[in-house]
Amino acid sequence: MKSGILLFVFMWILQLSFGQRVLESKLKQMYWDNAGPEFRQMKAPDRWKNESAVILATRIDYSGNFSGVRKSFTENIVIHYRVLLQDKASVREYSELTFNKNRIKTNLIGKTNAYSFVAVKIVKPDGREKIMDLTSAVKTDVGSEKDSKMAVPDLDQGDIIDFFIAIQSKESDVPNITESDLLEEKYPVVNKQIRFVMPKQISFSSKSFRGAPEFIKTNQGKVNVYTLVDTMRGRAPEVLWDFPHRTSAEVRYKITYGKTVVHADEALVAREALQNFDYNNQDIRYIEDFVNHIAEEVKSQDMVVKEIYYLLRSPIFQKAYFNIDQGSPMDNHYVSERFFFLLNKYMKKYNIDHEIMIVPSRNYGPFCDLVNMSSCDLLLKVGKDSGYYLSRPTPFSIPGEIPYLFEGMEAVLVGYPKSVTSSRMNEPVPVSGMESNLTHSRYNLSFDSSDLSKISVKRQVTAKGNNKAYHQYLIFTNHDYLREYDKPQYRNFSYSELKALVNEYSYLREKSELQAVQENYEREKRIENDIETELDAKISEYKNLSIKSVGMWEDMPDTEYSDEFLIDNGTKKASNNYILEVGKFIEKQTELSDEQIHRDRDIHMGFARTFNSEIVMLIPEGFSVEGIDNLNMDVSNTYGGFVSTARVEENKLMIKTSKYYTQNHCSATDWPHMVSFLNAAVMFSKSKILLKKL
Repeated sequence: MKSGILLFVFMWILQLSFGQRVLESKLKQMYWDNAGPEFRQMKAPDRWKNESAVILATRIDYSGNFSGVRKSFTENIVIHYRVLLQDKASVREYSELTFNKNRIKTNLIGKTNAYSFVAVKIVKPDGREKIMDLTSAVKTDVGSEKDSKMAVPDLDQGDIIDFFIAIQSKESDVPNITESDLLEEKYPVVNKQIRFVMPKQISFSSKSFRGAPEFIKTNQGKVNVYTLVDTMRGRAPEVLWDFPHRTSAEVRYKITYGKTVVHADEALVAREALQNFDYNNQDIRYIEDFVNHIAEEVKSQDMVVKEIYYLLRSPIFQKAYFNIDQGSPMDNHYVSERFFFLLNKYMKKYNIDHEIMIVPSRNYGPFCDLVNMSSCDLLLKVGKDSGYYLSRPTPFSIPGEIPYLFEGMEAVLVGYPKSVTSSRMNEPVPVSGMESNLTHSRYNLSFDSSDLSKISVKRQVTAKGNNKAYHQYLIFTNHDYLREYDKPQYRNFSYSELKALVNEYSYLREKSELQAVQENYEREKRIENDIETELDAKISEYKNLSIKSVGMWEDMPDTEYSDEFLIDNGTKKASNNYILEVGKFIEKQTELSDEQIHRDRDIHMGFARTFNSEIVMLIPEGFSVEGIDNLNMDVSNTYGGFVSTARVEENKLMIKTSKYYTQNHCSATDWPHMVSFLNAAVMFSKSKILLKKL
């Protein structure tokens, strides 16, 4: 019996190997030998002869069909590219391939029911073809079935790399598919096709934007075929502050099955989704227990809600409710929708006015442009007209802050307690101003009289609003974060399961003490690298980091810290004088390339913001300062500005600068106004002064 089983397994392996070779041959014949004429092209159009690479052809095929007695659904997806490499940069890019190794699954009688397959060939300019042997690929993640990589030898300019990925899977149900395709790619595309072949009982709908072609529908017996063809599409431009899904040619599509209602406007879908909050059965005992313990200190419902927010942001409750490990709290950037259900349940039970809203992201545009809600998120507003917003808790978020990608978008909401007007659409989300998102940096500079090439710097930084996050992750560690939550109100609970989590937290908190030295060292190196990048200077003797506030509590909402460091070779000697590039102390500025200066698409920035700098330089004894007239600038307009002033007061050079952006979106026609003050800031950053020997 045992030998019979071994023989069966051996025969099954042989059959699997044979089946894979047959499948491989079939797929290569289909997608290489029988490919359309666009996949036989050898040259790129003359208009793109100076591009790094040109995609001669690309095709995405999706087909689905019902099979078997139980009517399972088989999906076939093929992605095919043919790319002409025209310079060394593109050759380097494709000289190493990363992909999922070929896999094939069969049933017990050897019939293929699922596979994923990759094939690559190199086509030389004279037409010679070399098919790559992918069996030599090495896994990039040992012990898993994740990506593999391999080198592509003998690749040269003028070569074509032609590859396809074929995937088949079987599902018990027809999947609902919603997707968006940007037609612009990294390289120009001569010919692109997207095709769907599906049974007629499956619905397909699409939306095309900004010059993208439409899908063309044809009937072929029992299936419908939807085909999109796009030709001579230029590459995606290298532009600043761009939301490609708002500015590029794009097609969005949706595949649905059964009785699913397809709405023209996803706002209607959002309104239906909000009905789930009417059937909220979340267990809020832990939250009520917490509130009972802090009842004497908390005097209003408003304060209670904010304390619950901080509780649900704590490592212990991140574990209790969202199963997020406590040990690395700064790595936790996403909690589930359960957060909103918990707060909604508590506020409904205790009659606290609030509204639950779904908001589309600025990345993808308003509801009417969407085909799904993957870009949307929930917000909760506490109180009525003068209320404040709560978003998903991230490590440093505080009540009242709105993620910038949802600012200004129109939301769908439902209010509690419910009334005739409690459900609304097109409700605008507030937009933060440039004063709310502020960074102020003060640099105090002094010189060693024995060596004026070295500059001692004392720095103070304050960041507010959306400008905080960059600094928070720069200066804080997991050890610091665990210490912030080491407070009695987050350790005193009645339930045994919470007490167990408190014990786990205490263990991790103590363990973090052992890791603090290493974390502090890594933080110091992180800050040093950041300073050297921003000031374009080599520093040494970094010391005395002092964090006044990390900005994670409402009573201390700003990030404030100070430090000291020494800049080596900070000046250049010129005879008995010294040249100082003082403009570097406003930190690295946005310098536009020729391609970036000329743009025809709107500007989508994260948020309006302000960057103020103050430079106080102690003039070395026996020296004067020349060149300060060039440090006075004022280039301002409706969209922002750069303003600087400089003066000598007693033995100090005092410089103040302000660079600001008044809004988060500007039209393409407004871009020249922004270029004017961006260039002014760059010009200032290159300014020099002369320390002249008296």
